[in-house]
Amino acid sequence: MSSKDIVIQPQHEKSLGKRMADRAAERAVSVIGPLAPPYVVGGGLVGAAGLLHSVYGGTDATAWVTMGETAAGMALAGFTYVVSHARSAFGRMHSTVTVLASTGLLAAGTITGPLESPTVHALLFGGVPLALSWNMRRAVRSDAFADLRERWMKGGVREAFGFEGSRWRTTDDKEHRSEHAVRLRPGQVAEDFTRELPRIASALKVRRGSLSAVADEDQADLVKVTHIKGGSIAKESLPWPGPSAPGACIYDSPLVLGVSADWEAAGYSPADTHVLLSGTSGAGKSFGGAWNLAAEVISRKNAVLWGADAAKSLQTFGPMIAGMERCAPTKKAGRQLLKVIHAVIDPRTKELGRRKFKSWHPDSGLSYIVVLLEEASELFTVEDLKKLLSIGKAARSAGIHLVVSLQRATHDQMPTTLRAQLNSAVSFGISDSADNQFALPERAIDAGADPSKWGDRRPGMFYVAAKDTPDERLAVENRSYEITTQQMEEHAHAFGAGELDPITAKAAIAAIGEAAWEALNPRSDRFIGLSDDGDQTTPAATPTGQAPATGPDQEENVDENAATRYDPADDDEWAEEAPATPDADPGLPADLTVPPPVPTTKMSFGPPPTVREVSPDTARQMVRAAVDRMGEEPFKRHQIISELAPMVRKSRAWYSDRLKELVEDGTLVFDREEQTYCRRALVPA
Repeated sequence: MSSKDIVIQPQHEKSLGKRMADRAAERAVSVIGPLAPPYVVGGGLVGAAGLLHSVYGGTDATAWVTMGETAAGMALAGFTYVVSHARSAFGRMHSTVTVLASTGLLAAGTITGPLESPTVHALLFGGVPLALSWNMRRAVRSDAFADLRERWMKGGVREAFGFEGSRWRTTDDKEHRSEHAVRLRPGQVAEDFTRELPRIASALKVRRGSLSAVADEDQADLVKVTHIKGGSIAKESLPWPGPSAPGACIYDSPLVLGVSADWEAAGYSPADTHVLLSGTSGAGKSFGGAWNLAAEVISRKNAVLWGADAAKSLQTFGPMIAGMERCAPTKKAGRQLLKVIHAVIDPRTKELGRRKFKSWHPDSGLSYIVVLLEEASELFTVEDLKKLLSIGKAARSAGIHLVVSLQRATHDQMPTTLRAQLNSAVSFGISDSADNQFALPERAIDAGADPSKWGDRRPGMFYVAAKDTPDERLAVENRSYEITTQQMEEHAHAFGAGELDPITAKAAIAAIGEAAWEALNPRSDRFIGLSDDGDQTTPAATPTGQAPATGPDQEENVDENAATRYDPADDDEWAEEAPATPDADPGLPADLTVPPPVPTTKMSFGPPPTVREVSPDTARQMVRAAVDRMGEEPFKRHQIISELAPMVRKSRAWYSDRLKELVEDGTLVFDREEQTYCRRALVPA
């Protein structure tokens, strides 16, 4: 056959027809598929009822089988009601009723057979409408959010903002959140859209704060839009459900602080990060942010919690004190703790290098340390902040996670160089929109995050802009769990304080001395939190009659009124002064000297205070007498403990129980917000 005889038959028409058929089939599946599940489930129930009727129908076992089906249906309905709490009230009831109706039809079909009267009539007049109700619910929900697209494409919204020719499509539609993509016309970029986001949200008639937008990383003209459905989560009350991953490694699961507006867990991973925790007074930064964070850390293995708060002493840390490895409730104690942090970095990084780890690892043998610095601007002097600045990056690789808490993270409260090292942020409500730029990174603000809209009017609301936070979730609103004082105390006692590794403990003692180190230990009788002298960190005299030394870096003549603010013009100087502490080097020789473990012999801090055993009734009378001596002025629990500790050896929980008894019998009134007690005022008859 010659080349002239070769005829190429055209195939494009057949291919085009096949493509059109495939596309039609895909369209049919995409339309019909989501509507099919209720009928598939219904068919399965009919089949199951027929099978059970053929086996048990008309026998002595029928009654027992149907009783079991009824009990199982009630239990399943109850479980459905509990686990669907995140849905709307209608959605929760709809799901529960569906379970009850399905199990009821199954029991009836077992007795009579699924196609016998009256079961078949119940199936037709009850089951089919119930399936249709699920179809209608899905269609209404889909149409409601297709309305966003319709308003953008045909409602004149895109033209009003200069986005003619742009296209809007829905990429994902879930129960509480929908995802969209907006393709802008050539010449426009995503920043043009995000800049107009508040006004676009208003034009689309959605709730303020429910719309967020971020630029696509690969395409400059593509915007990813997230819409949070339903009402504001700020109106919800969220009781604390307990720790999210008790017993897990701190790196295995995020630290959960609450839930987001789409009812997903809200938190962050502490791996290789430091956090700026900000929020105005009354916004929930301490009891919403710090408490949830502490509860998570206390419940994790490999982790210990350190804390310092000179502004509120033990008001924040008191209920969690049993779970804290070290606590610094005064300015001077806070400086000692900062000195410890600075001193332990080098031996920890050397140990990591010896074990061939570039950064902290659960198998390194070192404890992971979370340091919560409450009201940091009140805690440290300028020199202390310089020392904190020098910790920086090396602390992350050494397995030390800093959480720096401030009401305002402005330039006069914190050096900009230090703020740059806090590479994650959790922001509760702030009082001034101008402070947004200090509380959150620019990418979060561009996405629509605005904590100033809450101020102190919506306590517990927060944004998360952590290292592991996806861009599309930067502007999603979150609400913290509400932990009661009793829950925190019970949680801290249940898990206790984590055990610090010997290498870190050895370095800490070498830095400030055994006495000062023990004064930071909440489980010690020498704990500074039990002292009447708020800034007395040195324990009583040793048997030699001399006060123990505080270590090679002993603090002498510290000015308690030293300024805690600094001149922002010194930022460059600070950056130059900050010494660079190298990261752990996996290439260090294997025979690198490792600091010896802490001695196992018991440390001596001199004779304990004189304590005498008294009967329970006498102890109660002593507490009541101490309360009487307080007069009409408010007081805190530690004041009673400080007065009676030399005479009555009881736990802090025991003192709390006695004060609670006085509240219950009407003698005292407890101010939950201020965490203080005062004598109940007598009202004349």
